[in-house]
Amino acid sequence: MTIVRRKKLILRQMTKRINIYGVTYLIIILALLVMFSCKKIHRNDTRPNILIIIADDLGWGDVGYHASDIRTPNIDQLAQEGIELNRFYVAPICSPTRAGLLTGRFPDRYGLRNNVVRPWLDFGLDTTEVTLPEMLAEAGYRNRGLVGKWHLGHSRRAYHPLNRGYSYFYGHLNGAIDYFTLKREGEKDWHENFLPSLDTGYATDLIGEKSLELIRSFADEDSPFFLQVAFNAPHSPLQATRQYLDQGFCPEVQYHLFTLLIFNLLKTKTIIPKKMK
Repeated sequence: MTIVRRKKLILRQMTKRINIYGVTYLIIILALLVMFSCKKIHRNDTRPNILIIIADDLGWGDVGYHASDIRTPNIDQLAQEGIELNRFYVAPICSPTRAGLLTGRFPDRYGLRNNVVRPWLDFGLDTTEVTLPEMLAEAGYRNRGLVGKWHLGHSRRAYHPLNRGYSYFYGHLNGAIDYFTLKREGEKDWHENFLPSLDTGYATDLIGEKSLELIRSFADEDSPFFLQVAFNAPHSPLQATRQYLDQGFCPEVQYHLFTLLIFNLLKTKTIIPKKMK
């Protein structure tokens, strides 16, 4: 099968499967894979801007519209105003989930089902797999950004997001980083494109701020954009900001911290300018 024919086949498969392949592992992609298009600013172009927001390790029962004790009004509104995909197949851990999202194929098919890409491991998403941003590049999407968590390989440059279809990357290559120091295994894991980033701050805030900056920048150009905003929250370590710790939502310590991470994540909706909704 030629590469062109294979890409066309994968695109058809992704289109067909999107209603059943929820690509999440106790995470919700803002209402079980909320994938929505912002209004196109340029009237002569019918291709939509695409924004995918991923919440990491947010469970089915951790949102208000599923009768949770955790109040999630912004996520609830997204689910109410959009489409909730409620029939899907999932992987139980990080890397397979993200691989499924980007390829539209079961991670079993390319050996990425039962493990995550840990800092000391030398493997990643099979470089022969065709990714969503690669296909969007062929469709004329000049700006294809990834902000936040990658977790699909870092030991070789071939695994890097900029070599998997993205035109811009800002965030961390590994999972489970420290929210405040941005470190994993004692080393800072925060990058902009191929270079280390000197930015400091709380990870959720940095991801949200950079995403808003990119949306505003991309919207001013004459090409549709694709932006994947992959928050590491509320994945462990459970580290909430003082603003939410002082509010004291839940007596159980672990659940309390998990809850506060979600509250911090709720600011996600602010990355979508009103003019683009």
